[in-house]
Order: sequence, then C-alpha cells, then structure tokens
Amino acid sequence: QADPSPAARFARTDQSKSVPAAMGNCSASRAAEVQEYGSEDGASTEKPQRKALSTDGDFYVRKEAADALRTIGERAKLPKKDVRACVNAWATAHAADGESDVCTSSAKALGVAGDRAELPKGAVDALVQALDDSDSSVRVAAAAALHHGNPPVGPPEACKKGLDILVKALSKGSVSKVRKTAAAALGVIGQGAELPKEAVDALVQALSKGSGADIRRTAAQALGIVGSGAELPEEAVSALAKALDDSDSFVRVAAAAALHHGDPPVGTSE
Repeated sequence: QADPSPAARFARTDQSKSVPAAMGNCSASRAAEVQEYGSEDGASTEKPQRKALSTDGDFYVRKEAADALRTIGERAKLPKKDVRACVNAWATAHAADGESDVCTSSAKALGVAGDRAELPKGAVDALVQALDDSDSSVRVAAAAALHHGNPPVGPPEACKKGLDILVKALSKGSVSKVRKTAAAALGVIGQGAELPKEAVDALVQALSKGSGADIRRTAAQALGIVGSGAELPEEAVSALAKALDDSDSFVRVAAAAALHHGDPPVGTSE
C-alpha cells in the first residue's frame, strides 16, 4: 500500500502524543505542533518551517508552515529569510490552482512581520497584488496585512483599497469566516486610526442584522476597540446596548465589554 500524503498522515496524527513523537510524523504535523506548543523565542523552530514553506510539495504542509511562522512572528521579529519564504510561497501558490489557503496564510504571516519591522518592497508588492486575487479570503487577508504596522506597511492608495475590500467583505460577503476576519481587521485598523463612517456602519450592521454569532461577537469587539480611541456614533452605541440581550452569551459579554471601552466609557449615554 502506498504511503499516504503528508496531509493524510497529519490528519491521522494522534494529537495526544508527546510533542517529539508527533513532530516526527511529517512536516505538516511539525508545523502544527510548532503553532500549538512553540518555543519561547521561536529560534529553534524558524528553519524547519521556512524549509517546509519553501520546498514541500504538499500545499497543506506549506499552509501549516506559513501559519507556524505567523505564530512565531507574533512573539518575535521574523528573520528576513522567513519573510522572503512567505513572499515566495505566496507567489507560487498564486500561480497554482486550489492553493488559496497558502496565499491567505502567507499574507497573514507577512502582516504580522510588518508589525515588528519594515517589510521589503517585494513583500508589500505581493500584498498589493493580492488585493486583486479571485478568492475573497486572500483579498481580505492581504487588505488586513497592509494595515499592520505603525504607520501601515502598505502605501496609502493600497490601504484605502484594502479598507474598501474589508468593508465590502463584511457587509456583502457570504462566507462567514471571511466576514469574521474582515470585522476583526476593521477593529485593528480602528485602534490606530479613525475609521470612516462606512466601516463603522458595516460593523453595526454585522452586529445587528442576521449575522452568525461569531460575526456578531467579533463586530462587538471591534466596535469596542474603535470606541477606545474615538467617539462612537449613536447608532453604534445603541447596537451594542441591544446586543446585551443577544441570544448568544459570548455576544452579550463582548457587547458589555465594548460598552466599557473609552474614557468615559462609550456606553455612558445609554
């Protein structure tokens, strides 16, 4: 019987096994285990993930490797070699069919890298190009990534285009995961800059009208973050107040927390 693919072997990995045993099964499980357990500074895990991202023939393994580098990059500055590996992985996946998950994960890793250091031009160019990708998850990931950093890593015109993509994805998108990502990204952007009215309106709509509980919760959290740095419009405060009676307990908690953001709290007028 033929040896199963790395992705198939990963799917059968017993996650309760010890870390070294699980890491020995395949490169996919090594990437996943790095994400789950990691190391204090990421120094011992960068090279295997970079190699998997650059050379592995299984797209699922490359996706897991990019996710692992993103996790490492949330704790420490990613080396330039890792950033280049993410750019190359994005370009390779972009040219292939059915590898949008690799593009999305690579874009997210680049965004995290941009929080700690200036991205090279090639990385920024890849993210800008990804704004026109045919897959909405890739467009949203790239739009969010371009707004990372202070100031944002993306050029102003690309950031504006990215913001429009996020607003459209949240207000008119049909994929729940993409809408949730867009809502979270708008909250992050609103933490460092004033959101335009259409972005706040999209968050209010997501909280108020027919969205899944995960999206409502994320929209409430995003409005709370926005309210920490700027005065929320009355309709946003009212939407948060109504969400205190939401059928989902996580949404109620997120709304209650959001109403206490700001100084004075945004919910003071209610």
